[in-house]
Amino acid sequence: MSESAVGQDEPDFFVSYTKTDRAWAEWIAWELERDRYGVLIQAWDMVPGENWVNSIQDGVARAKRTIALLSPDYLSSTYGKAEWQVAWRDDPVGDQRKLIVLRVAECERPGLLGSIVSADLFDLNEAQTRSELRRVINQAVTGRAKPTDQPPFPGPGRLRAIEVQPRFPGALPPIWNVPARNPNFTGRDSDLDRLRAALTSHPMPTLCTLHGMPGVGKTQTAIEYIHRHKNDYDLVWWINAEKAEEAIGIDDQFIELGSEIGLDVVKTPRVGVEVVIRLIHRALRDRNRWLLVFDNAESSRDIEDHLPPAGSGQVLITTRRDGFRVLGDVLDLDVLEREDSIMMLRRCAPSLTRSDAVAISERLGDLPLALAQAAAYLDKTQLPASEYLALLQTRAADLHSRGQADRHPNKIATIWSASLNELRASVPEAVQLLTLCSWLAPEPVPRDLFNKHATLLPAPLNATANDPIAFADAVGALADYSLARCTVNDILVHRLVQDVIRQDDGNITGPSPLDCVLTLLRADLPAEINDKPSNWPRWRQLLRHVLAATTHQNELDSTAVAETAWLLDRAGNYLYVHGRPADAVGLLERSVYLRERIPGTGNSEMATTLNYLGLGLADLGQRHSAIEVLKRALHLLETADQPDDLAIAEVLNHLGWAHVLLGRLAAALPIYKRALTIHETADRPDWGKVAANLNGLGRALADLGQPADALPLHERALQLVEADDLWVGTTLAYQGRALMDLGRPAEALALLERAFIIRETAYGSDHPWLATVLNHRGRALTDLGRPAEALALHERALAIHEAAYGRDHPDVVADLDHMARALSGMGRHDEAIALRRRMVKKDG
Repeated sequence: MSESAVGQDEPDFFVSYTKTDRAWAEWIAWELERDRYGVLIQAWDMVPGENWVNSIQDGVARAKRTIALLSPDYLSSTYGKAEWQVAWRDDPVGDQRKLIVLRVAECERPGLLGSIVSADLFDLNEAQTRSELRRVINQAVTGRAKPTDQPPFPGPGRLRAIEVQPRFPGALPPIWNVPARNPNFTGRDSDLDRLRAALTSHPMPTLCTLHGMPGVGKTQTAIEYIHRHKNDYDLVWWINAEKAEEAIGIDDQFIELGSEIGLDVVKTPRVGVEVVIRLIHRALRDRNRWLLVFDNAESSRDIEDHLPPAGSGQVLITTRRDGFRVLGDVLDLDVLEREDSIMMLRRCAPSLTRSDAVAISERLGDLPLALAQAAAYLDKTQLPASEYLALLQTRAADLHSRGQADRHPNKIATIWSASLNELRASVPEAVQLLTLCSWLAPEPVPRDLFNKHATLLPAPLNATANDPIAFADAVGALADYSLARCTVNDILVHRLVQDVIRQDDGNITGPSPLDCVLTLLRADLPAEINDKPSNWPRWRQLLRHVLAATTHQNELDSTAVAETAWLLDRAGNYLYVHGRPADAVGLLERSVYLRERIPGTGNSEMATTLNYLGLGLADLGQRHSAIEVLKRALHLLETADQPDDLAIAEVLNHLGWAHVLLGRLAAALPIYKRALTIHETADRPDWGKVAANLNGLGRALADLGQPADALPLHERALQLVEADDLWVGTTLAYQGRALMDLGRPAEALALLERAFIIRETAYGSDHPWLATVLNHRGRALTDLGRPAEALALHERALAIHEAAYGRDHPDVVADLDHMARALSGMGRHDEAIALRRRMVKKDG
């Protein structure tokens, strides 16, 4: 036994714990023995040679009190349960306080433990934990909760006495001026938990700032937090710190607090406000359980003199501005989670369906003020949600000025007005930058989009973008006013800020902001996409911005029509390459429409767009339309003043492919051969396109039943592109197909597995071109007598094709055929017949 416990018939405490919490047990035992209590603890008192079960039983029986250290592990411990139950059995009513429950980690207090008054030692610093431990032990030993310090004198000149007797649950603190609770407050549980932790896990006084953009719900979150935890306070004082002509100043509101707490000194010509503030600070220092709130503070300098320098209370600040981290913790408040947005809308506008609420939440970017305003307007007007959403596309500015969110004086149309006016006067280039971002997608915009093309920007932003420090200042100004979120690399503007900004020209002279954005994107994005994976990351980064900017573009009502057409056909090409042919075709058809109406559009530009469009139509199964589009592109190139032979060869290659897909193999052969002749006689041939011709010609020959003639073409293609992984993967797929047609499945499988790895690495796991290789591998496996493995590959290919093309695409029919073949190889003939019937229905 420990020295303190040796020779004692009744040690003061037995510490019951599980091995996970040994550190807590030893720390507590040390503190108790330092206060001259006798302690029995397994870690110190169960020495080698003893029967520890008997020793524990003896310790529990002899100790005056048992301290149970609760944690998730303790609650699952059989021995821990036995130890605390002995103490509870001896004192079930709790008159002798034989069982003391201390939580050392977040956990439940199940069953009988829930009836024992407990204390929490976790989430405190060491000094606070030591103080809390002594408080609990003292009260358990003495049976009283008398404070160790004398209560302050309640007379004049001191803080007015705040009732110390327990308040009825739900009653407000004696000193209180907090706004009423919002009955429609929704969500924010995790944010409220974060705020709770920030305000209670540090030495007093604790200060925390809620920071976020206007309309995100900072004030309402603060109000909800205070109402939920009002029983923790005896004084809560709310100060409106916003600078406004009609607002009462911070000083006056602080002096009002002094009067409320009973100070007999008020501001006079001889007694300045500084004196009153010091007196209030001194009075608060003598009390605990208080909370000061500074709502909508504009600057830390405006309130720092009012912050108590010491004491045992808390301070909560809400602000849209940066610069408050110097005072303490800052919690950034984001928009609502989508489910909370839906709940909020349907609570305020009960007629909304869930699908309508989802669509409105998406369009309004989950901003609480916008959601409340929309719900109020819909509930008042009973406008169908579909009409409201349509109006948001065409008349967003009008809708943002209608409806009134409960408990909020502003509307979306005006909530950013003050910030914008201040910025226009102080940092006009920041507003220009914001305006340009507002014509892009509500997604991160790379900063270097502006830095790399400063000469294309309007003044004074052009000079700012050329100066790293000046540009950082401009970006920082947007962040400071919560008009944008900024990281080291990106700028992010909320979609509703964009809506409001687009109604204003942002002081940009010369070209419209939209035309400027379109020109920027055209200058930044690489033109080559098909066989250039090094260019894909920038397109991936800017694709959403291209789609947004070209959507805003009002057909021919712009000086940047040529840029728009170029962006549409390159974006369409990118989407085609990445397995989204339906999306690609829509963009390419728009590009064709624009090019047909742009004066001076050259044949080569139109042919480029038609070439991409033909590929997309062919992949979608619209092969006849694809052939007509590609013939038109070919005609434009052939009749140009200076025909581009290599461009002609590329269109010919695609035209041959469309014929192959239609089964017109005899028509495809001369087209491929003509393209191959052009490439082979060129001064500087593009070997990747030569390989594409060879592979296409080989595919046509194989389909004609001549795989032996096809194989050398694929082998030659592989030699030409052996340094280019993308072309290697494509060529291996063709070569493997030819080998299967030659009855050499084992050789084919090895090549196809390599092709699969290359394509999956380049295009991802759900690309239609990957499905093609999956089917080839499956065919090889079936031929090798492994149909079960083959079936899994064909099923995966079917899922990819149906997702990309729909259920009636020719490739889906082919997938079913491959699956039926594998099922037959497994002896599952009835299932194979059923699949073939499904194929007949699709073909019919």
